[in-house]
Amino acid sequence: MRGAEFTRICRRARGELRPPAARVLSAAAAKTVYVATIVGFFDGLFGKGKSLERAKKAELRGDFGTAVEEYVNAAAPAEAARVLLLRAESEPDIRTRLTLFAQAARLAPEGSGTRTEARRRRATFALALLGDPPLSPLARHEAREAAAELEAIGDGAEAARAFRMAGDKEGEARALMLAGDIDSLENLLGAEADTRKASEEKKRVAHQIEELISVGLRRDAYALATKIVAESTTSEVAVETTLRALRGKRALGPRVKIALLGRPFRILFGDEIVIGRTEGTLLVPSQAISRRHLQIARARGKVTVRDLGSRNGTRYRGLPLAAPLEVEALGGELKLGGEVPLTITPSPLFPGAYELSIAGETWVVPLGPLNIGLGDWKMLLGVDDWLELHGTTPSPAIGGLSMHPATTLLVGDALTAGRDGETALSIVEVL
Repeated sequence: MRGAEFTRICRRARGELRPPAARVLSAAAAKTVYVATIVGFFDGLFGKGKSLERAKKAELRGDFGTAVEEYVNAAAPAEAARVLLLRAESEPDIRTRLTLFAQAARLAPEGSGTRTEARRRRATFALALLGDPPLSPLARHEAREAAAELEAIGDGAEAARAFRMAGDKEGEARALMLAGDIDSLENLLGAEADTRKASEEKKRVAHQIEELISVGLRRDAYALATKIVAESTTSEVAVETTLRALRGKRALGPRVKIALLGRPFRILFGDEIVIGRTEGTLLVPSQAISRRHLQIARARGKVTVRDLGSRNGTRYRGLPLAAPLEVEALGGELKLGGEVPLTITPSPLFPGAYELSIAGETWVVPLGPLNIGLGDWKMLLGVDDWLELHGTTPSPAIGGLSMHPATTLLVGDALTAGRDGETALSIVEVL
């Protein structure tokens, strides 16, 4: 209380100063007010001393909660903050401890060592709770907040560690400069340069893979992506994603459904076709058919059918098929196991190919490359059973981009005859 204010109160108590419209106090009443004012003044003056005394006693006996309260009553926020720090160190509950650190930081006077220490302890304790990297996105956010706090109070070394946990290279470099740790800063910048170089190389390889895909060299792209993933010691997210997409979209034979000029066809690729119940190029789920039942093959320019020693045999015109029979000589259907009808005839649409009908389905059987009747385009299986399109006239294109003369096909490919033509050939699905 300022002296002028105290004097004014005393004069008013003695009746020397009277507010307007106030009744006049008697001499006894004025004396009572005066005494009360003096007592209140000295109680306020010396009450803080009593609170301070009580605070110290409470601190000595370990009653930190009471000590903090009494220090606040005694107008000693720095001492209250100091005791809050002591209380925090003995607090077993993690969240409560963090709260106490924060309260101490708010209570301590601005610019005091106690406030700085409280902020430092809260930040370092929060970091300790995060565990070891790699951290989750939320944990990285919390590490970044702790790093900013440590940087603000000038603890460059701890701030650098926190920024490192958060994966913030720029913040780490800034904190190391604050700490004056030039050696670590140079190492970081050198490592960062190496990281940028590695990142640029990853981007280059990813771009190369995408280019190979875009021009039809999907097998090459697949091989390169597989090599990169296998040899890399770090996660290659972009390449791994591309590799998974390629693996799932490969047009693998021998059974493929295509659309030629909008018309659907089922194609059975292979130099020979084996029909069986559980093994072969084409599976027919009939108990009358053996595991491997019938073979269709081209040999010395002739296409023949041959029973593979099946349990129930193959019949032609009611007689067992005892020897290979040329398809061109067939004048009717075969019956596999005496029950399942099969017909095979020259294809009217695909030169050199055959149509096979069995179990309610019709298949085109080229027994080698399939001449699709569009310029010099041919479809065939690679050595890895990956379906390819060979041809240059007309130039095959996908999405306006010209394809390689030996394009490795993917499910979903829509090829046009020339870059501006209509879709001529679509790879619908693998069967």
